[in-house]
Amino acid sequence: MSNEQLYWFSYISIAFTIVPFLVGLFCIRKIKTYLLPVFALTFIGTTVEILGLAIASDDTSNLITFHVYTLSEFSLITLFYMLFYKQYFKVGYLLLLFPVFYIVEYIDYKINGFHSLDNFSVTVESSIFILLSLLSFAYLLRNLIYENVLSLPFFWINSGILIYFSGNILLFISDKSLPPADSYLLFLLIHSPLNVIYNVLICIGFIKAKNA
Repeated sequence: MSNEQLYWFSYISIAFTIVPFLVGLFCIRKIKTYLLPVFALTFIGTTVEILGLAIASDDTSNLITFHVYTLSEFSLITLFYMLFYKQYFKVGYLLLLFPVFYIVEYIDYKINGFHSLDNFSVTVESSIFILLSLLSFAYLLRNLIYENVLSLPFFWINSGILIYFSGNILLFISDKSLPPADSYLLFLLIHSPLNVIYNVLICIGFIKAKNA
């Protein structure tokens, strides 16, 4: 596979980061409750991608934008779970995740700075979201709250979270142990298609928002 073909992976991934925001705008009247943090995340993701491209085109490192996105991503996805589950039980314990993760991100910053991928933070983030998404599926199956979970926006977005973070966690863990060229190649081959799948599932969740 040529370098030009590999770069197309990156461009397609970027495009599919923007698509859910556009779909969300189209479905904006239906988006409410626990879907609002996800919609906010698609807006931030779109902004970060545009800023990242602008910064990179100026031959400047754009990794600082990913640090900002990681903090936003963790906060909003955690809020997504809290808003969904508050109708079933008390979710105050999930608030403990915020200070824990912010401390992790601060440690990551002190070790790696802003000009390196925050692989430690995203590895911890991935571990938390893999666990939350698996527990969510177990909860839905055990309690049979909905007759047809496929009509539930939460099902599709939770599926996207599980696929994206479980597929990428080894990539995040191994980032520092690989040469930059190999790390970037794996990023294109693994992260890009997973990002497409993740964002397609978010789109489906938005389209099914009438059931939120």
